Amino acid sequence: MIVISNQAAVGKGLLDPARLEEITVKMQQALLQDGTPLAAAYYCTHRSDENCVCRKPKPGLLLEAASDFNIDLPRSIFIGDSETDVRAAQAAGSRPLLFGLGLQVSSDTADWKSKVPFATTAQALFLVAAGCLGEKTLMGPRDRSSASFGRDN
Repeated sequence: MIVISNQAAVGKGLLDPARLEEITVKMQQALLQDGTPLAAAYYCTHRSDENCVCRKPKPGLLLEAASDFNIDLPRSIFIGDSETDVRAAQAAGSRPLLFGLGLQVSSDTADWKSKVPFATTAQALFLVAAGCLGEKTLMGPRDRSSASFGRDN
């Protein structure tokens, strides 16, 4: 797993970079306890008004991670919880997948969300991700209630 996240609180002086590193280490340890290694964490610490190339929805950090880890973006998924995550995935040529109940919307319309696969539980996330990657999996009726492959699948 690779984390790519906007962390403007650092650029605004609200979060110390050392504290962000501590949070990352704790997240890495928690994931590892569940058997999920964290390969890397990429953060954009710029404020939105700085117009950098790494702040999502721009694809800069996704492209950097893809280069660093030799990731074939068109054959990959990018899991996020916001419109900026979807836009970044699309800009990088990756397939977006939404996860969670509290999706963050930044535009006036929710049309962007209608064709994006989503999941609201960890089990559904696994199934939807497998579906996005072309894996054949069986979904029971209970799984379907918390997962969607969007209209274009």
